[in-house]
Amino acid sequence: MAGELVRLRVDILVTHGTPGVLAAKRATTTIPIVVAGSADAVASGLVESLARPGGNITGSTFFIPELNAKRLEIFKEPFSHTSRMAVLVNPDNPGMVPIIQAMELTARSLKVGLQQLPVRGPNEFDGAFSAMTKSRVDAVVIIEGAARDALRKTEESNR
Repeated sequence: MAGELVRLRVDILVTHGTPGVLAAKRATTTIPIVVAGSADAVASGLVESLARPGGNITGSTFFIPELNAKRLEIFKEPFSHTSRMAVLVNPDNPGMVPIIQAMELTARSLKVGLQQLPVRGPNEFDGAFSAMTKSRVDAVVIIEGAARDALRKTEESNR
């Protein structure tokens, strides 16, 4: 769709989420791209830096990697016995890479195993939960983007 909008010579592209921003970035280097929200724009490779993003991209970013890593710390504090956690992740979303990297680093420092379970769509939830049962995880972390992406595919397939 981004390519089609560029061919239509729109004045501006407004998008949300890392996949949408990456698609817009691939489609044009001249039309301004306004990001309504994405994962860490620097870590995701959307911009060079927050102070000087460069190129044609501007907007807001969230420090989701740090927030998800902090969630592990907050959970571990009252539940100190936790040794295995599962995390649902959409491997097709490039915004997940820095999130998982931050979570893995924090999990190691907390001495917690972090099992990544891919969920691209609704048909993969059963398999993910079966894997969690087999590995007997103590907790499950659902990254907002992973669940939202999978549920969005459910809505799209129901249309």
